[in-house]
Amino acid sequence: KRIEKDIWNGLYEFPMIETKSKKMPSESAVGKLGISGKKPRMILKDRNILSHQIIHLYFYSISGNSNLKSVTLSQLDKLPMPQALVKNKKALLKHLSL
Repeated sequence: KRIEKDIWNGLYEFPMIETKSKKMPSESAVGKLGISGKKPRMILKDRNILSHQIIHLYFYSISGNSNLKSVTLSQLDKLPMPQALVKNKKALLKHLSL
């Protein structure tokens, strides 16, 4: 759940690495999220146009160990999320179900 005082305050999001680069996140960057395991695999990309910027979204699947909070798919469906995630949720769930 985001606690920053911005337009996404109070919304839930997936673990995120913000960067200006389009390169795949490094293992050390992924490790900072508390995830260890296999190399990340990109499953989806999109962009979200806001009034003042364009956000390029890259979604990765990472198999391994994590100390992050997990939720079931039915719980995920009930959490308030930013529109960029809501818009991509169906495609993401398809990849997660494979």
